[in-house]
Amino acid sequence: MVSLSQVHMKGMKVNLPTGQSGETQAKNEYISVSVDANGNPYFDKEEMTYDKLQAKLKAVHDENPEAKVFVRGDADTVHFNIIRVLDLLRAVGFYKVAFEIKSEAGKGVPAPGSQ
Repeated sequence: MVSLSQVHMKGMKVNLPTGQSGETQAKNEYISVSVDANGNPYFDKEEMTYDKLQAKLKAVHDENPEAKVFVRGDADTVHFNIIRVLDLLRAVGFYKVAFEIKSEAGKGVPAPGSQ
């Protein structure tokens, strides 16, 4: 399952892509995995290697397999970097993942199909 959500920043600051709808989530209800423009991964705001990220995600999954995971991908990173994070998430057992976006909802931009 993949969903789009608007989340108040918990993870590393990245230039999020924009979407037309979103739902706000409380910071304490999820974990954040970010990828910056250069492809560097972060768990919340801590930069780490992909190997360390996988170990951290495994530890979190072992403790709370139902944890909500939000992926923050910089709009300028290559698609491969996001797929690499998704592969790590699936490898440790997280299958319900949401992507953080900057929502245009509320800025007067109509949602798809609303015109």
